[in-house]
Amino acid sequence: MSTQHLRRLGVHHAALLLAAAAIACSSTEDGAADDAGGGAADAGGEVDGTSGGGADAVAGGDDTVSSDIVAGGDDVAQTDVAAGGDVAEGDAVEPVDAGEADGAAGGDDAVEPGDAGGAPDTSAPEDIDETKGLQSPELLVKILGPSGQDWIQSEGQKIQVSGVIFGQADTLEWETAAGASGTIPVDAYWVSGIIDLQEGDNVITVRAKNGSQTVEDSVRVVYNPLFSFEGKPDVRPDVVFVGESTKFVTYMRVTAAAPGGTVDPNSLQLIEVDSNGNEIKVLGKLNDNGQGSSCDDIQQDGLFSVCFTETPSSPKKMYVRVKATVTIFDKTYTAYSAASVVDVVPRFTSSECNAIVGLQKQVKGDYIAAVNGGMQPTQAQADAIAALQADASVAEAGPALDGHGVWVSYKSGRVGALNLAPAGMRAGGSAPADGAAAALPTFSVGTRRALALAPFSSVFAAEPGAGDEAAVAADLLGNQECPPFQVDAMTGNQALLQYYRDMTQYGLVAITGHGDAYFKDMSVDAKKALDWEHHGAQEVIWSGEPVDCGKISSSTQTCSSNGTGCPAGQVCVQNSQSSGVCVDHTQGDIMTGRVVIGADTYGITPTMLKRHHKVAFPDSIVYLGACRTLYNGSLAVQLYGNGAQAVVGYNEYVTNAFAFAQGDAFFKALVTDTKSVIQAADELAKDGATGGRMRILGNGKANVNNGSIINPSWDEGEVTGWKREGDGRVISRLGSTIPVAGKFMGIISTGLGFTTQSGSLEQPFCIDASKTELCFFWRYYSEEFLEWCGSQFMDRFTAEVKGDAGKLTVTDVWVDQLCPYDCGGKNPCDPGSPSCKCGQQWKTLTASDVSFDQGGVYMTPWQKDCADVSPFAGKRVDLRFFNTDVGDSIYDTAVLIDEVTLK
Repeated sequence: MSTQHLRRLGVHHAALLLAAAAIACSSTEDGAADDAGGGAADAGGEVDGTSGGGADAVAGGDDTVSSDIVAGGDDVAQTDVAAGGDVAEGDAVEPVDAGEADGAAGGDDAVEPGDAGGAPDTSAPEDIDETKGLQSPELLVKILGPSGQDWIQSEGQKIQVSGVIFGQADTLEWETAAGASGTIPVDAYWVSGIIDLQEGDNVITVRAKNGSQTVEDSVRVVYNPLFSFEGKPDVRPDVVFVGESTKFVTYMRVTAAAPGGTVDPNSLQLIEVDSNGNEIKVLGKLNDNGQGSSCDDIQQDGLFSVCFTETPSSPKKMYVRVKATVTIFDKTYTAYSAASVVDVVPRFTSSECNAIVGLQKQVKGDYIAAVNGGMQPTQAQADAIAALQADASVAEAGPALDGHGVWVSYKSGRVGALNLAPAGMRAGGSAPADGAAAALPTFSVGTRRALALAPFSSVFAAEPGAGDEAAVAADLLGNQECPPFQVDAMTGNQALLQYYRDMTQYGLVAITGHGDAYFKDMSVDAKKALDWEHHGAQEVIWSGEPVDCGKISSSTQTCSSNGTGCPAGQVCVQNSQSSGVCVDHTQGDIMTGRVVIGADTYGITPTMLKRHHKVAFPDSIVYLGACRTLYNGSLAVQLYGNGAQAVVGYNEYVTNAFAFAQGDAFFKALVTDTKSVIQAADELAKDGATGGRMRILGNGKANVNNGSIINPSWDEGEVTGWKREGDGRVISRLGSTIPVAGKFMGIISTGLGFTTQSGSLEQPFCIDASKTELCFFWRYYSEEFLEWCGSQFMDRFTAEVKGDAGKLTVTDVWVDQLCPYDCGGKNPCDPGSPSCKCGQQWKTLTASDVSFDQGGVYMTPWQKDCADVSPFAGKRVDLRFFNTDVGDSIYDTAVLIDEVTLK
């Protein structure tokens, strides 16, 4: 793309940003960062939506719009304009059309059927008008702002929606279910005019048209005047089976309303609603009482909870939301939250699984044999489709869009696909092998946790001139001193579906594998039945998780209080203090068409990402190193719409050698050379065999260069940036205690509520050379006061810094040190005397206004500890806060932590 084109686009989008800023109002209510560089949704956190400890998995605020008018958010907030109207390098934020330069590969290389290259070059022509939409062979429209979620909130009566178009649109318009409508200027990154909301639920639909073709996307906006719930209810488990009785636990964070208003804490009810949000029945009353009968973990922490039991009789999407009585100034009304979804599905039987896998393996084997015998791939593909269509269990079957592979839709509602591309292409391949487990800081990722998934790394690395760039990324990040990354790397069949579901915990995600665009010609009614958002081709990327019919569960298993005991691929959800249930998300995804059944492994659809990414990405960079991962945008918009800063993929088929060369160079430039995404990605290079190119969706300035401590005082409302173990979480209050500063604070405990494991919060970061002192505030609560002062029961709180210069203990206190000098009357002594067993760090103890399960909680005042960290200046350190339960696990201790600073 020419410099002039980049400059025009950058100025255009900066102008949208400035126009938006002129009418935007207040910051978001959940305290998350809402600056001009923010993503599509408020930065969420690293939420373990499966482990014990209910308080730690509330999707805090990623669906909330607090301002009166939200102006575009993620589509225009990434662009800065340099002085004089020029755009600084990297300012263009949309996928750059690489169609202007064929490069050394030369020309548009059409590949004949049977050649190793595969499909012809379908890149955009050089005169494509990207003001009408981003390069794509299909028309797609997606609402990205104020959020990419289906249900969002607004406490203002006026709103704007924004988003992206892939393909070429002639017209763009919006309408509401109430009958209001308007036109939107057509642009690749578009923003609507002002839309008036009615109190309650509002459905806004945006339609893009090109000739007779029409595509649309909708969002449901809940307007509660001057009030927003902090996210949606967190319902666990979120997939259950027809005819099976299930105990559900639901959590909802609720703090005070806007200034001048209150929420009646006794009015909070969890209700089941239909798909339009209309109440069906009350499921229970939410409480913040710390009582096991309410499934509430901590009293008065602002997190309300409720348990209920249901035995659903038929498949459905079960929608649940919270309602409450709110008084704002002199107006009292019932406010409603956005809705969460529970999938109720029948069991996927092993017999159905075996029949599907058996048929697909047979068809794939016949295809391979035919091609190896000299048949043209196009004829072998047609024969494969005919064989599938001839089977009585099949409803529809067809080819991958203009290329390799076939798809199949079964009468049962299941969907499958086969990778049939030639060797050396990232569209096909065999089953994965066994595997084991400073610049532009404003736009740096929001957590230094990285995920590398390389299900086919052994296959890629075996080919001459190829390799696996996800493995390169893992090595570069894992060996880097500053900024330091914690890397989870999974290869082969250990690249399980669960990691794809949990992607929002990571700031950098590197995925390689096989991909393609399937289901283009599948009937629209079938796509609607599966709730697929885009009704054209579905971009699919293949995981490493094997399709193993022998492991299909026939009943729900229980797990232990520490979260162990579930079969591989299932996760434990605590629904009592002593046990939990194992949740089989894979079976739920199969039954709803969110994952595709392959002959060897499972494929991931855009709808799977949309369903499971409940918390926003922390301004992440996501790399999708497979064929056609940015073909029509159906995968990337789900990631970008949920807070990823930038998504990098490929527009067409690419060979292993090309993808590895591009990906290897990209990660070395991004990590080692500290470049931004647009500086690191070569969008002009063309695969000489296929015409495929690398593409970018999102913020070209995104980078991984920030080495400073992230989310130091937990004011994002989540544990973003921190590694959590056991009972570590974020709360807004504990009884009458509020944070030292901001809206949130961290808390670790020896195991409160459903959580039995002692907690810790840990983060690696680099201390700036100019910083010499680290400080933080803490407040200690324990049931061991005062009764167990002077005994063997010594719950302990420690804060320490580790690095090349050694270990520095900042704080190390236990019960006796904080007890009165006489150990609560057990050991009379003169204060300060060596004979005093207790009181070395005595300040004062007062009875707490909250209780744990045993009652009798006392608390210290807020205390501030500081330490000299100059020996660590300019180097990597690990800061860790943790509790140790000494003596028993009956009487609990919790420690609040806030306002971590370096100076």
